[in-house]
Amino acid sequence: MHESDAATDRPNALSDPSAWSPSPAVLTRAGDTFTVQKRFRIRGHLRETGPVVYPENWPLLSPIFQKVERVSDDVVHEQITFRVRGLVLQSFEVFLRCRYTETDRLIRVDYSLIHERDDKIVVDEGYGEVRSSGTDAGFVRCTARKTLSFASPYLNLLAPAFMIELFDAGPTER
Repeated sequence: MHESDAATDRPNALSDPSAWSPSPAVLTRAGDTFTVQKRFRIRGHLRETGPVVYPENWPLLSPIFQKVERVSDDVVHEQITFRVRGLVLQSFEVFLRCRYTETDRLIRVDYSLIHERDDKIVVDEGYGEVRSSGTDAGFVRCTARKTLSFASPYLNLLAPAFMIELFDAGPTER
């Protein structure tokens, strides 16, 4: 159902970046915890575009993802690297618990932190969702939301830059 090889089975939504109409990312802060949310309008139908939210396709959405692999049906292992102007600021090895929801009008993946290899991340949770638009024929609506907090005050200072790098990227040419 959602097993695909991201290198060869690219969801249609990723094949044509001009099909994406993103809104600006919205970043909020509560103490040392940051949440970013971004909404997209994507030309296509749910079954074509929905797989964009599956973890195996995350590397196609942003260059921060170095590797994403399923460890089991509900556990994903990801290796991510944050860069600023090509300079590597921080790398993480993260294990997430994922819950998948699919209906006739919705494809959604909720995720939450199991652990980060070096305990640098305290909170990492969110979701990606593609929903049929009943009023906008030929388009779906996508929402991505991520909440993040680090163990280090230094990394929490950089969190807004990390979050914007993640969400301001569009489909990549990997």
